[in-house]
Amino acid sequence: MNAFLASSESHLQLDALWLGDAEGFGIAAAQSRPPVNPIGVNYADRLYFREAKAGRPGFQYAFGRTTGQGGIYFSAPLMTGKRFCGFVLLKINTTSLYPWVDQADVALSDANGVVIAARDRSLEMQTLPGATVMTLGEPERMKQYGRTGFLPLR
Repeated sequence: MNAFLASSESHLQLDALWLGDAEGFGIAAAQSRPPVNPIGVNYADRLYFREAKAGRPGFQYAFGRTTGQGGIYFSAPLMTGKRFCGFVLLKINTTSLYPWVDQADVALSDANGVVIAARDRSLEMQTLPGATVMTLGEPERMKQYGRTGFLPLR
């Protein structure tokens, strides 16, 4: 399975592709060697896992637990009939988005109002007006962004 995922990840030009079980643990991955191996790591607290467990596609910006690199995660549930048995996940690193934001001179923010990619890199991890990121608890901000404090965008 790991070899198939590696081939698919390369073909689709993804930064990560892996499978998780119904409890949120990574069980197979394109990158199955340390230090970026998600196998055995639990992701049950991530929004993308909770969405998949509810039977819906999910997405979330998060700071990678094994890669230490931010990215956008997309998940889809794996079902046996109506029973959730796991999820498939793909990741696009924010650095992979730089050619797009540089070309258009734009900034990309996540659902919490945090700038995650921008032509002007100094804008990254700043917040848009009305950002909701500070409504998250400190531990949640640290898990998702690798930091707890954010400066407002001017």
